[in-house]
Amino acid sequence: PMAILGHCWATRSDHMNFGWMLSSVGLALFGAWGIFFGVCVLYVTALPHSPNLVNLLLPVVTTVVEVGVVTVTDQAYCRLIFDRRVNSEQTPAVSFIVGMVHALAESSRLVGLIIGAILSDDYQWIVSVSTSVVINVMSRHGWWKLTIARFLLRVAPCLAPLARIT
Repeated sequence: PMAILGHCWATRSDHMNFGWMLSSVGLALFGAWGIFFGVCVLYVTALPHSPNLVNLLLPVVTTVVEVGVVTVTDQAYCRLIFDRRVNSEQTPAVSFIVGMVHALAESSRLVGLIIGAILSDDYQWIVSVSTSVVINVMSRHGWWKLTIARFLLRVAPCLAPLARIT
């Protein structure tokens, strides 16, 4: 976070936007940290009650939160920097934020799995690892987006612009 503030200060111009700094540092990084921490705490708290369901949901919830934070950051960048045609270079800050959000997602998933494996004395955590692998492979190859787009088109054709395919 301090690197982003330093970068924003070093590349400041008359058009530097305080809203972009606030949304990128405050909401994207510190907000994401709080949300991922909460997901981890909820996972460890709910694990003794229904381990199969919780182990299945941990990768899904962390992926949804990660995509949500990156989407909010993307929208903030588009509205506060790109649409206003700000002259200073902000792409290193965006790259750093996206990388940090991904690191927060993966580390919260890993910490939750480690704590869950220690507390549960069985091999229920393998369900979460398997789900994580499937979700990561689907996201890297674009299948996740395609699956959601086809589902949206089938359920509600009026949402075709959101799916970005026709």
